[in-house]
Amino acid sequence: MFTRNGSYYEKEFFSTGFVIDPQNYLYHYWLGIISLAVAYNLLLIPARHAFDDLNKNLRAVWISLDYIFDIIYLIDIFLQSRTGYFSHGLFVRNHHVLSRKYFSSYQFYIRDLLSIVPTDLLYLNQRFRFMSIIRSNRFLRIHRLFEFQELTESRTRFPNTFRIGILICLTLTLIHWNCCAYFLICQHLGFGSDEWVLPESAHNETVAMLYTYCFYWSTLLLSTIGDVPLPVKHSEYIFVLFDFLI
Repeated sequence: MFTRNGSYYEKEFFSTGFVIDPQNYLYHYWLGIISLAVAYNLLLIPARHAFDDLNKNLRAVWISLDYIFDIIYLIDIFLQSRTGYFSHGLFVRNHHVLSRKYFSSYQFYIRDLLSIVPTDLLYLNQRFRFMSIIRSNRFLRIHRLFEFQELTESRTRFPNTFRIGILICLTLTLIHWNCCAYFLICQHLGFGSDEWVLPESAHNETVAMLYTYCFYWSTLLLSTIGDVPLPVKHSEYIFVLFDFLI
């Protein structure tokens, strides 16, 4: 604290460089961009891991998108270190103070830093060659998606419609994840090994057809509509029981 013209000022309230106002619409737009990157990882990582042909056929596209969104993750870390906040009713705009506070926070070390660890280097190991699941640490940035949701909900003129849309998206995401898990279990147990898994003919089906059937099956199970073959093995019973509990 120091004196200027008889008044007291705190250093952190003086602008010393580029600082983002979280109330500004540009901040809202950026949250939309980083949310898109998070949604990409949440949806595509499990799908590419489960449906191997999907990963192989468009490998160059996926790798390009992976690194584009990784760059967005890195930019987001910089922008978070320059995002101002209110303290004692005044807006903190000293970027040195903001950066020091952010880089020493729990959020930076446990969420943001871990979410950008280059696990892709494991691709160099033949055992993990192009296994998208090793990028699952990108899920840790999901808090930015929640922040975008809260900010949009507070600003939209149709909050109820927005909440319904969010609920639909969450439901579809859950069905999507369950669909990918079901396909992985079918692969592990063997197609056609019993009535509960995919038939033997699944080996000759396209990725689109396999995903459609698994998504349909997952929808029936999670909605408790039923009308699906009864499980046979213990692992199948555990999976179905878990779905019913959800």
